[in-house]
Amino acid sequence: DDALLGEIAGLEGYIASELNVKRVDYSTDEGAFIRLYARPNFKRLGRRLGKRMKAFQQRIAELDAEALEAFVAEGTLSLDGEILDAEDLEVLREPQAGTEALSNRFVSIDVDLEITPELAAEGLAREVVNRIQRARKELDLNVSDRIGVCFRCDDTLRTAVETHEDYVAGETLATEFAHGEPGQDVFTVEVDGRSFVFSIRVTRAAT
Repeated sequence: DDALLGEIAGLEGYIASELNVKRVDYSTDEGAFIRLYARPNFKRLGRRLGKRMKAFQQRIAELDAEALEAFVAEGTLSLDGEILDAEDLEVLREPQAGTEALSNRFVSIDVDLEITPELAAEGLAREVVNRIQRARKELDLNVSDRIGVCFRCDDTLRTAVETHEDYVAGETLATEFAHGEPGQDVFTVEVDGRSFVFSIRVTRAAT
């Protein structure tokens, strides 16, 4: 419901950061992601309904989301002159085709897992930041030392890094960041199976 979505939206920044997602969307149309259906308690209803059980099974299978939501909220359901309760019916949820949704009674979550070329490039850039930060620690640099980075890698990784150069440079405090032949203090690492060779030099030490 809107109130719960509003509470979640207040934590959107935290959610996006912790789960490494680009965007969080909100919707009250649960039916677009989750299919509700009911499963009868055959043992209990069979004794009670006898030969009518088969017809009731079909009617239960035809119950729509609105009827099932009302049943969950109220605890009973009137169907062809019979009053059914939670011991007679179990309401289940399953993802709609084409989704990866999960749900409980209060919230449903669907995650779009497609990695586009743009997202893949951003992921590579994040990994490069991670490798450079590790190298800074190995060199025992001060947190505020500015550095120059010279790197060598394949074209795919180079494109990703140069596309997100401002981000990589900002996160690693690199005042100089360029593709070329690394100098001293060379590090050779792997980024998603790709070789990334780079050197670091201090351009402005902390004061």
